[in-house]
Amino acid sequence: MSSVRWALAVLAAGFRIQLAQGRGGSFLLGAVITPVLTTVTFVFIGRYVAKDAELAPFLVVAPALMGLWSGAIFTAGEIIGEERFAGTLELLVAAPAATELAILGRVLASASLALIAFPEVLMVSALLGVTLEVQDPLLAAVTLIALAVSTVALSLLVASTFVLARSARYFQNVIGYPLYIVSGVAFPIALLPVWLQPLSTVVSLSWGASALRSALGHRSGDPVVALVAMLILTVGYALLGHWLFARIERTIRATGEVGLSA
Repeated sequence: MSSVRWALAVLAAGFRIQLAQGRGGSFLLGAVITPVLTTVTFVFIGRYVAKDAELAPFLVVAPALMGLWSGAIFTAGEIIGEERFAGTLELLVAAPAATELAILGRVLASASLALIAFPEVLMVSALLGVTLEVQDPLLAAVTLIALAVSTVALSLLVASTFVLARSARYFQNVIGYPLYIVSGVAFPIALLPVWLQPLSTVVSLSWGASALRSALGHRSGDPVVALVAMLILTVGYALLGHWLFARIERTIRATGEVGLSA
């Protein structure tokens, strides 16, 4: 078997494992229930607090993107935590297949399942009186796929640090919120402090949110530029994550220090 077919087989195995495990209560909570509750909260904030119709695309898009990113990061943390708790993380690292491939396959499945949140939040917001039409379905589809791939690439970068952490759960519960703030998912980036605004350019979620809002008719920037920026950042996340994973795996195999308590 060639190296490419071997890598694809490992990815597919991880994908199937996550699909088998991802239809339970945790998936229902993360991909179905949480986006609904977040949408209701954001819509009412916009209606009774902000009272700005221009914020509607932000308030509706945010729950879907937050669910996508938090789901992928949560999955990456749970994989490391579960393997460490079960005492099988050492076997995962020592296996012939690269650890990152097994993790990527599972996170890819989680990100794919989380895409259900986008049509879901559109329907919930419509029931609450905020109707947004997808004016460019092709742009919306391409953006969602690009966001899912970028999310998986970022999760690889995050998962590499989870391997070294004594408990990944501490980090997975808080790491998403700084990204939501910096990316301006729920509000325009212009509302951030001036010194913080440049950081949004290195977070692919900000570009993806901009392109997705353009697909909904809110022209907050050139969607082509946003997609190209997402592509560049995604490649950067993947390369950096692969480099970190390779270095961490070499260190772990040399020291044998990986089976820490979760």
